[in-house]
Amino acid sequence: MTPKQLFEVVVHVSTGLNALHCRDFVHLDIKPDNIFFSGTQQAFKIGDLGLVTNMKGITKYLWIFFQTLK
Repeated sequence: MTPKQLFEVVVHVSTGLNALHCRDFVHLDIKPDNIFFSGTQQAFKIGDLGLVTNMKGITKYLWIFFQTLK
C-alpha cells in the first residue's frame, strides 16, 4: 500500500468515525479486520458494528469505573 492509498483509508475511516461520534455513538472495535473496501463506491467503510454503543452509556460506565479506583 502506498502512502497515498494509506492516507485515503485514514480519511475514509476518520469520516466514518466522525459520523458515528456526531450521533453520540462509539465503535469500540476499530481494527484492520473491520475496515472494508467497497469496489462499487470506491470507498473504505467501517464494518462489524456489533460493539457500537451510545457514548452517554460509556460516560456513565467510565464514571462508575473511576469511582472504584478512589
